[in-house]
Amino acid sequence: MEPVRIDPWGVPVFRMHDVNLYGLPSYYGYEDYIVVSTYEDECPFVLDWNGEQERRGVLRPVHRYSRVERFVSVVYQLLGERGDVPDSVIDVVRHWGFDSDPLLAWNSVRFVLKQYGWAKYYNRIPGILARLGYHPARFQFWKIEEVIQKFKKMSSKFDCIKSQLPSRTYFPNLRYVALRMLEEDGITFNYMIPKIRTKRKLKVMSDIYDLMCE
Repeated sequence: MEPVRIDPWGVPVFRMHDVNLYGLPSYYGYEDYIVVSTYEDECPFVLDWNGEQERRGVLRPVHRYSRVERFVSVVYQLLGERGDVPDSVIDVVRHWGFDSDPLLAWNSVRFVLKQYGWAKYYNRIPGILARLGYHPARFQFWKIEEVIQKFKKMSSKFDCIKSQLPSRTYFPNLRYVALRMLEEDGITFNYMIPKIRTKRKLKVMSDIYDLMCE
């Protein structure tokens, strides 16, 4: 992966889009770097003429969903490497306190977030714990790249077989898939992260996951 430019102080600059696809620049030997995101990175649009006109004229633009990019984002959030969390959220969790028991740490932080309606930060709990001094996981970046490549194959297979799954036309929970793939590749966490909340959903997710891995 190559930087898009070098800033005036000689620091390489990378686009968030490339980081999402290929991983952090440190994986490629860069120690000091800057990651920037453009408006198009955050809000990608359809690229036909009508879509371009529409995006200029409406208040809520049409977003392009990428399952792979979303998966990459979830993986790095679970590893505590991505996802901004406001200082105010950290302060609230610190005030409430969290259980340092490896079996309870994740759920204790999730409980606090739930009280304030902050469900969007659930996948960022490892980053929250890291800022509170509890480091989330041990991993090597080349292992993450392996996981991403495996997911791309799994995603393609799902698109081919989903017609055989009349009760499930959408892809399984990405956090469940990410945690299983990380676990199977030997990427260990220092605490327990529940893959799914209910036993019924766990059975459904497990069956579909196994089908996509055949």
